[in-house]
Amino acid sequence: MDATELWPWPDRRERWLKLIELLDPRPGDRVLEVGCGSGQALQFIARRIGPAGRAVGVEYGPNAATRLLSARDATGCSPFEPVKADAQVLPFADETFDAVLCVNVLEAVPDRLGALREMRRVLQPGGRALVAHDDYESQVYACADRELGRRVVRAYADATFASYATSDGQMGRHLRGIFQLAGFRDPALHVLPLVNTEYREPLLGWVLAQFSAELIAQVSDLTQAELDRWHADLEERSARGEYLYCVNLYSYLGRK
Repeated sequence: MDATELWPWPDRRERWLKLIELLDPRPGDRVLEVGCGSGQALQFIARRIGPAGRAVGVEYGPNAATRLLSARDATGCSPFEPVKADAQVLPFADETFDAVLCVNVLEAVPDRLGALREMRRVLQPGGRALVAHDDYESQVYACADRELGRRVVRAYADATFASYATSDGQMGRHLRGIFQLAGFRDPALHVLPLVNTEYREPLLGWVLAQFSAELIAQVSDLTQAELDRWHADLEERSARGEYLYCVNLYSYLGRK
């Protein structure tokens, strides 16, 4: 499978390709992705590192490894190893990997510093880590009612991951501090903006806007009528060619 098949959504595909370029997986590398989701990035990386390399994905949750194996085998993509594990206690020996990737995961991890130190532990000396996270509270939507737009973005940042005890919609802006505390050398910041100029499925700005008042009820007094009005405004702006959405992915590349 090529990148278009792995990431059919053009806005996310462009950003993932930039991330993998920054990580720079090479033939024969041993690469770990912490929080690998459905394994798209791992499949792409496995093809880059070739049969002499090793691509391993950690995912946490019921039947995570089984689901990843099924997805991999169904597509016949480049092989990778799925492992069910907690990012805070990685089941690998010291200095196992040449590179570690972790994208939009730390918000779900109670001990973020501990997880980053685990990623550093399993890297060989000189190995590289790329850790990235969106900052949901700084999403930008062009809309007529500025105050309503601010309330919607803040509510989403506060509530989207409310099931996580340590949810933080500002994770992107806080990542720099904990990445440096974890002991990575030569940390370099790369800000990867994702921009949409249309409000439509399946672009990310549209996807993240599809939530109801029920989701945010514990953190906001926004009503469904207000959300409907906001959605209608975005749709109208898009039809007139006046819509814009942007969110920044804050990405830190460092070495052990």
